[in-house]
Amino acid sequence: MIGRKLIYKRDVFLVLIILTAAFSLIVWRYHTAGQGKMAVLSYGGTETLSVPLWKDGIYEAESNGMNLHIEVKDGKAAFINSPCPDHTCEHFGWLEKEGDIAVCLPGAAILEISK
Repeated sequence: MIGRKLIYKRDVFLVLIILTAAFSLIVWRYHTAGQGKMAVLSYGGTETLSVPLWKDGIYEAESNGMNLHIEVKDGKAAFINSPCPDHTCEHFGWLEKEGDIAVCLPGAAILEISK
């Protein structure tokens, strides 16, 4: 009976260590999401807006005579409330990985995630 109780305490201790490590990893991943990455909006090969992905907000930039709106949230970026008639750029969705690209053809703009 004494041996069984020691095994149970060790099992509980081991489970607590694993849960603590898993929780710590989740918190670390959440807090480092987007760090070092930038959402870069370019028009005609020239960078017109550059925003770090850790800085949530809605940003506006002019491109080809259009006011484009970029939302940065939770380490991701996307075109929102596009003034163009087809809203195709909004359908690219949220960009988060380095090299992800969304294009607004009427605005002649490219939104890209870079380091």
